[in-house]
Amino acid sequence: MISVSGLNDDIYTAMLTNAQEKIVSEVLTAARMGRTSITSASKGLTPTFLAQLREEGVDHIIEADGRFKLFWEF
Repeated sequence: MISVSGLNDDIYTAMLTNAQEKIVSEVLTAARMGRTSITSASKGLTPTFLAQLREEGVDHIIEADGRFKLFWEF
């Protein structure tokens, strides 16, 4: 019999990493097009990740509908 333990944590980590990579990709794509903001409702926008983005010059506000507006200066 095969025993699998801790898989739930691995799945969560993989999905969170994927969501955060998509956010970074969206920011870079928007910047390439000359935009200075994006709006996202991704679950990857955790407080820790938002703090890391802020350290890199990407700040945020929470909009009325609960989505996050990420913005940066050129």
